[in-house]
Amino acid sequence: MDEYPECYTPGWVGELIALSTTHQEELWRVTIDASLTGWEQGVVEGNYEPYGYGAKVLVGETEVVCTAPGGQLLFFDMENGTLKRKMKVNGNYIYAIGWHRDGDKIRVATDQELQVIEWK
Repeated sequence: MDEYPECYTPGWVGELIALSTTHQEELWRVTIDASLTGWEQGVVEGNYEPYGYGAKVLVGETEVVCTAPGGQLLFFDMENGTLKRKMKVNGNYIYAIGWHRDGDKIRVATDQELQVIEWK
């Protein structure tokens, strides 16, 4: 991220941006803020507030999943960036996400437990 927005939206934590490696262009951009997460706290002037957030991203074949404040997973369509679904995991902070060894589930490490979630 080169710069922060001049006017923050409530709960702004950043932007999810998809880039084409073949055409060297931006495909889509989604602002992650309270309108998607329901979480009012966000990044202010480049610093995290006491409950600020650093997101993690995992790319699948047709979807991109992004972690969000409050223990949420946001699933976006790979082609156009449309939010497809939102899921709350057990816990309030997601430390890591990654592929499960079988390849069709994701592992989510939270402040409560390690969870295995179906990737639909």
